[in-house]
Amino acid sequence: MLILSMLTVFPSVQSTYAGDCVGVKVLFDNAHAETAGNADWTIEGGYSDFADALRQESMIVEQWGNTECRRCGEDDDYITYDILQQYDVYVIPEPNKNFTPRERVAILRFIKDGGGVFFIGNHWGSDRDNDGWDNVEIFNGFTQWMAVDYGYDVDKPYIYEKDFVGRLGFRFTFEGGDDAHITNFMQGHPITEGLEVVGAWVGGVIRNLEFGNVNTVIWYTSSEKDAYLVAGFYYDGRFAAIADSGVFSDGTGAEGDKLHDGWNYGSIALMGINTIKWLA
Repeated sequence: MLILSMLTVFPSVQSTYAGDCVGVKVLFDNAHAETAGNADWTIEGGYSDFADALRQESMIVEQWGNTECRRCGEDDDYITYDILQQYDVYVIPEPNKNFTPRERVAILRFIKDGGGVFFIGNHWGSDRDNDGWDNVEIFNGFTQWMAVDYGYDVDKPYIYEKDFVGRLGFRFTFEGGDDAHITNFMQGHPITEGLEVVGAWVGGVIRNLEFGNVNTVIWYTSSEKDAYLVAGFYYDGRFAAIADSGVFSDGTGAEGDKLHDGWNYGSIALMGINTIKWLA
């Protein structure tokens, strides 16, 4: 297993959110096919500017997994609670390889015991490695077809047997989200401090199930119930989720990938930094 830590330093985005970040340890997941297909959600690829900005805030940024296989979707060791407890924040950028039941339990336990997790999703149907599961279904814990078979409804405030993030009080829906001018921010929340405009391009939609301690922090222009970013508490820990993975991409990646720069649009970079600070 390779834990990758990059030390390159770049100018930072100025965050007005005064969180004490010195020594905060952030782990980005790269063991669940984050480079499958036309994606490169890694700290040396599309998320390199994100990682560098966090380092400018005096955080330690590392990666679980490696990219020796790039497009083939082959991945590394399972994530465990023993690994997670060495970090303050765990970032999961649009996974395409499913988490095992043990991994899900480890992630929820990490949050419960005081850790922070950032679930970065995307639109439904983005099964980049063609294994029958996309990011929406992986985070929810069940596919759309399973939802039909079991009678699961992503909008209902119930905890189903196969729920993953639903146990935290939200789910990713099977709807799409596309809005280049989002200005609907929850006032007074540290994540939205200093934000002016963010956007989503072929993103997804999150549903706040209205139980537990979850806030809809940013929502689409179309409807307040169509969440773009949610954040909440689970026992002693915190979590946040966003419905578009491309927004944090700086446009860099493997040869042949067609990626776009969302990181430098509007207040997206500041939103990313504020979210990690809040989770820490």
